[in-house]
Amino acid sequence: MPLRNLTYLPIVLARHLERESGAGSGGITVRLTSTGKILISYRRYTAFGGVEVYEMARRHNGGWGRHTLQDGVAEAWGMLMPTARKAEDVIDWVRREQGTVHDERHRPSLIPLVRVRPLIRRIGDEARAWSLEIDLSKVRRRGDLEGMHRFLSTAWRWSPPGLGWFSVEEVPDLLVSGGITAEMLAEIRERLAHHGAEVREDQPWGIAEDGVTARLDALGLLHTITANRQDRRCLALPDKCLAHEWPEWRSLLDDLDVDSREERASHHAPPEIDWSRVPGWSAPVASGKLLRDYQRAGIEFIASRGFRAMIGDAMRVGKTAQAIGAVNARGCRRIVAILPRSVVHVWRRQIEEWSHPGEEPRIIEVRGSTNPPTPRDLTGDPEDGRATWVLVTYDTVTPRSESVTLRYREDQQEEIEEVFATAGAADAITRVDADSLKVTLDPDDEPLLRAVEQVRFPTWLLEAEKIRSALTRAGGQVRRALTLWDPDGVILDEAYRIKNPKSARTRTVRALIQAPHRLGLLLSGTLIRNHFDVEGLPMLEAVVALDDHYHAARRAGIDKTALAQTLFKKFMLRRKLSDVRDQLPPKIRETVEIPLGGVCQISGQLVGSGVAG
Repeated sequence: MPLRNLTYLPIVLARHLERESGAGSGGITVRLTSTGKILISYRRYTAFGGVEVYEMARRHNGGWGRHTLQDGVAEAWGMLMPTARKAEDVIDWVRREQGTVHDERHRPSLIPLVRVRPLIRRIGDEARAWSLEIDLSKVRRRGDLEGMHRFLSTAWRWSPPGLGWFSVEEVPDLLVSGGITAEMLAEIRERLAHHGAEVREDQPWGIAEDGVTARLDALGLLHTITANRQDRRCLALPDKCLAHEWPEWRSLLDDLDVDSREERASHHAPPEIDWSRVPGWSAPVASGKLLRDYQRAGIEFIASRGFRAMIGDAMRVGKTAQAIGAVNARGCRRIVAILPRSVVHVWRRQIEEWSHPGEEPRIIEVRGSTNPPTPRDLTGDPEDGRATWVLVTYDTVTPRSESVTLRYREDQQEEIEEVFATAGAADAITRVDADSLKVTLDPDDEPLLRAVEQVRFPTWLLEAEKIRSALTRAGGQVRRALTLWDPDGVILDEAYRIKNPKSARTRTVRALIQAPHRLGLLLSGTLIRNHFDVEGLPMLEAVVALDDHYHAARRAGIDKTALAQTLFKKFMLRRKLSDVRDQLPPKIRETVEIPLGGVCQISGQLVGSGVAG
């Protein structure tokens, strides 16, 4: 039902009625004041026979002002005449000049009727379940516009400050207030009784058979409400409300016997998923294990979010197995797992373990940022059809600033500066002292990095190989190789490591995982305890495009904290150990062989030969 907001209704309507009365149509209105004197009201600049009413009343000693009328309540502006005789002289003059005189001195006062009807309205945490309603149709039929004018002109005395009023286009004689509380209603009753108005409680007006439908968007952020606005009970329902506010609205609708239902926009998984191709789903893997019910539920959750989601299960619940299962459910063949160094061996073992019997996925560990995988390493044999997993640490994939100090003899300084200047890389070197220069490589300055790559180092420069290694790290060769490989799935373990949106690590990882055509999966059992919006949203933004949601949240008046909570409820699945304990075996024992290397290996050999100790 289209509404027109008339927040200052008493003033707007009083002027409207005044224009409809004689005072607004080239005539005058005659009233009695509370002191028994005659008040002549008229529209500004009203004139008869070339003389304004104001001028004629002044000739008869009238005085302009605002006066209380005979009912002791309403007030009106006009010329107050000192005597009845002089007032009659002005009235006779108007009639002689063919003007209209509306004499209200002997008309009985209007006793207005104000109805109180149920209204669905909630402002903040405050329920406002009533509204006031003034029906002008009877007033118009009686022709007592002036009486209604007098009543409405005093509305500021009984209407609470800031109470909104609405006119209804389909029912032009109906005026509806905004929602009021029980306390406000009690106060209004007392004030209206003092003004001689009748307050009557009434049933909802215009009840319709249609129910109310609230459709939740795919994000789970906003409900779009569809209702028959002809139904008086639904007049003040908002068009949209936040997801957590809908239960309160639904409760109010239930109280007023309005049918309501909720619809949800579906997150559609791929139309057909062959769950049998997920190792451990219906048949045991080579180790004899099966996915547990909650792990299958986690994989289905990831699929229902378009394979871009976050698993926040607590430690030891089995996030890795769910991630591997999601990869297989989607059919990914090129997968990058970005991990802390301490869990690389765990992932290798889990990938091998959660594979079909007889299958052996290719697993490539990127060992150091100076040894990026080559296209041949990543591609392998195209005919073997095996999935390729690349395991890389956060530090290895992230380009970082590098610096190399160059030592030289005094006669070699000019040659070093010349080869850098020739390649356009003069800005990369700075003097440290009389016999040394420093080469600084900034990963964000790609033109300078490309220039340094073109430098032809003198054969005597001992630090040349160090500069080349530093270029590999600063230039992000590992990241570049993985980007060119174009993986169809990227997984981040311990994803809380990208909570700082300004860090180089976060920017690098996002560039790999944000592509919407890829599986993007975040794993983190670490809770975000502080600054949920500041630290949580940058993590989720890696797999969910949030720009549109930020805009929608601003329009709906949702702050970032509430937005973050809503988003995490929609895109993150978290189960505590206590939630799944009944599906876990009493204890799992595994033997993990860790090869010794470096100093540990030498120490072991010495102990074995009896040298040490």
